[in-house]
Formats: sequence, structure tokens, C-alpha cells
Amino acid sequence: MPHDSVDSIGASPQTQVPTSSSLAPRVDRLLAVIVDAVVLLPILIPLGILTGQFSAAFHRQAIPSSVYLENALAGWGWFFLVNTYLLKKHGQTVGKRFLCIRISDYRTEAVPPFWRLLVRFAVPPVAGLLGPLGRLFSLVDVLFIFRRDRRCIHDWIAGTRVLKS
Repeated sequence: MPHDSVDSIGASPQTQVPTSSSLAPRVDRLLAVIVDAVVLLPILIPLGILTGQFSAAFHRQAIPSSVYLENALAGWGWFFLVNTYLLKKHGQTVGKRFLCIRISDYRTEAVPPFWRLLVRFAVPPVAGLLGPLGRLFSLVDVLFIFRRDRRCIHDWIAGTRVLKS
């Protein structure tokens, strides 16, 4: 979405560089993630109870990998069931919609193709499967938001950025 500033007049959307004022505030991105996590609770809480994951965690017992995988797949399914329309149409999840921010293509500011949105959302959890190295990646990924361009590693990989709506 182009902005109306003197230095953007005559610039095409492909060459336009965002100003820091058009980038989504870091706190809004964090709050959007929290809202999206709350949206997952209606599926994850019953699953945690039904699969015994909560009970095992409470009693400090090992939780089978199959239970983690089943719950993760169910969570992803629910996430995309709830968010696919908003992602395809507006580049937003429920949380991003609530906070008036959106995911955009890095160069054009248009809604990225859905496959790139899938890549963007898949990078952190897939990295988490790599054990300690994946957890380190996830930490560094999140810390990248403190760079001047506010792009996390998953944004770099998917060629996206998050802007104000």
C-alpha cells in the first residue's frame, strides 16, 4: 500500500522503499501473535486434555512424539481453517486484522502468494524440530525484529514484511 509522502511521488510500487512509519510497530506484531495464540486455545486445550499431554506434563512424564505431532498438526489445521481467507485476501491473520497490520510482499507491498505465506509460517516450527539448534534459530529469528527493517528471518526467507494497514 503506497504512502503519500513527498519522496514517494513518482516512485513505482516495485521500487518503493518503506519508511519506518509504514512498518508495523514491534509491539503490534507481538500482540497479534498473542491474539493468534488465543484463537488456537479452543482446539489445543481440549486436545491437550484428551491426548493426556497436560496430565503427562503435570506429572513430569515423557510425552510421546506422536502426541506432539498430532497436536501440532491439529493446531496448524485450526490455524489455517480460521485464517486462510484473511491471509489470501488481505495478508492478515485474526491477530493482524485486530491490530491493523498486514503481511506484504517485500518489494511490491501486495499480498504475497499463499505459498510464500505458508513458508513464512512454517519456518519457525520446522526449525523447532531441530532440537537445540532449532531453538537457537527460533530465538535469533525473533530477535531480528530489532533490526531497523523489523524483518524476522522468516520474513527474509519468505520475501515479506509486516506493514500498518
